[in-house]
Amino acid sequence: MNPRYQRGAGFKGCIDYLLHDKEDKEAQRPGAEVIHCGGIGGVETAAWEMRQIANLSEKCAKPVVHFSVSLAEGERLDPDRWREVMREHMRGLKLDPEKHQHIMVVHNESRVQHCHVVVNAVSADSGRTPGAGWDSKARYKLGAVSSRLEKELGLSRVIRGRELQDKRRAERAQPGGPGDGNQIKISRDEEAKAARTGVRPLQERLGPAIKTALREKEWAGREIALAKLGLRLETYAGPNGKRAGLTIVSMTDTKDRCAASALGSDYGLRALEKRTASEQKWQEWQAAPERAKVLREIESAGMKREEMRLAKIRQDAEPRPVRDRRGLKQEFEAERAATRSMFARHREELKRDRDLVKSENAAMRARMGEQRKDFAEKVRGRPDAAEKMRDLKRAESAQWQWLHEKQGVRREFILGRHRDEIQRTPPAEKTWNDWIDRRAKGGHAGARAEQREIEKRPTRGDHGRGKSAQIDLNVAEIFQDMMR
Repeated sequence: MNPRYQRGAGFKGCIDYLLHDKEDKEAQRPGAEVIHCGGIGGVETAAWEMRQIANLSEKCAKPVVHFSVSLAEGERLDPDRWREVMREHMRGLKLDPEKHQHIMVVHNESRVQHCHVVVNAVSADSGRTPGAGWDSKARYKLGAVSSRLEKELGLSRVIRGRELQDKRRAERAQPGGPGDGNQIKISRDEEAKAARTGVRPLQERLGPAIKTALREKEWAGREIALAKLGLRLETYAGPNGKRAGLTIVSMTDTKDRCAASALGSDYGLRALEKRTASEQKWQEWQAAPERAKVLREIESAGMKREEMRLAKIRQDAEPRPVRDRRGLKQEFEAERAATRSMFARHREELKRDRDLVKSENAAMRARMGEQRKDFAEKVRGRPDAAEKMRDLKRAESAQWQWLHEKQGVRREFILGRHRDEIQRTPPAEKTWNDWIDRRAKGGHAGARAEQREIEKRPTRGDHGRGKSAQIDLNVAEIFQDMMR
């Protein structure tokens, strides 16, 4: 078995990836089979229900726990065995399958059968995560569970972890191996930003031209060639100051940047220093008088000035939508009030149904008690009294079964109506900023203007996001009632 582990913040995107085709988002993914839904009403409302429970915790920024387990090529497990295997892996991460919402999906389309699990890290009972350090060394914990289950189930051993890294490193070292040092890298954050803004990452748009500029033998030639592209080099230092590298930045938009190593390992800081003909280090070049002269020549050539002038013209020509903060706030409060009212109505309806069930059961018990007492008086002293009493008990059992089926049909009808209403209700965002993000993605011009204002605010611990406007909804009680 080979486990893989990820954390994230979006339930819908993760579940859509498991169930829907990559090309046609509306079509079912070939070979995808949902084998279990724990603590949720169904696949259609899984993402929404998990989000409501996750909103109960203000501290958990990434409530999505997504891990998969792959078998060796040619091996297969049936759905019942997969359920037990994935529950064991959940317990290995201190995620109780009875308390944490989850959905299990098996992918059978490839030669390697594997099972995915999406788990809500926030418990529906407590509204909290399992505790401090529960996800520490998560990959190691999952690997230990996989090793144990391989022996118990008699499955083939799959190479993973450091052993797999050593094998791949050896393959890259071979002539013609996959490690050519020239492959462009795009991170998940960059992909998410590109999807949000519609602008592809810098290394993808200008990758070949930047590589040509960095193939110059000296730092001066590299900076001049990059300046012709409207770019410059900056030093990158990690948070602890131990990691160092180079960043390529646009002269007109400082947010448009990429790491030099994103162009391939041959274009990182150490690789460029090794290829420098004079063997001059980047730090030495920064302090050299020749660099100041090169920068003056670049500025005098008008490269930076012209690019900035054109960018300013494009920015001024772009129409700015009118910002209506008061109207947006009213819409936000109206959606919150509608969601609260819906949940209150659901709670009241479920309470009435529970009271009705209790009264029906009490009436049935009283009626059967009187019936049994009268029947005992009639058959007393008869030789077939015991047989008659057994017949009476069978008849009572049939009546109880009929009553429970009737109550179950009525409850399923109520829950079905609730699920339909939940699907038609917009998602209840945890904060004002999240609501603005959803409306902006939907094309609302006023929300886009508000989003730009939010991004301009000074960052305070959460990169420009405002104070949380927590929606006080006790959704845990509702979904626990639905699951009973």
